[in-house]
Amino acid sequence: MRPAWRERIGGLGRMRHFPARGVSALQFAPARADGRTVELGTFTGTLRQLSVTEIRALARDLRSEARTAEDEIVAMRAMLAIDDHLRGVVIRNRAAFAARDAAALVQAAALADGVDLPDDDVTCVARAASVIARGIVAGAAADLDVLALAQPWSRVFAGALVAA
Repeated sequence: MRPAWRERIGGLGRMRHFPARGVSALQFAPARADGRTVELGTFTGTLRQLSVTEIRALARDLRSEARTAEDEIVAMRAMLAIDDHLRGVVIRNRAAFAARDAAALVQAAALADGVDLPDDDVTCVARAASVIARGIVAGAAADLDVLALAQPWSRVFAGALVAA
């Protein structure tokens, strides 16, 4: 007899297997539909080089993306879908570390430019960067969800897109 909780989530058929040994979050490079990949290491390297002007511009773009309730619903669905793709404990932990590192890199870039924290723009960009990093770690299954959240990040992703 199967436990009731397994019946509600559809049993174990939805589990995904991810490599557990020898692969760090920085080695994940999900393939995109256009044959290019977003590498987490390149994305976080780009975050490290953000200037205060770019952080403020990204924050303004991120806030303008969520003007209507429909925009917020699309973003929330994308974030929930990314969470859905992070099923295994190992991949969930890698995503948490990547999210923490992405947010810390945005804060470090702001501090290097002399911004006093907490700062609303830095917080906005750091939170968004952490979601993007989680989506990259989630892999190819979350590509469309990352793209749904990545419109304001076009200048950052331009450097993170590489030929597959």
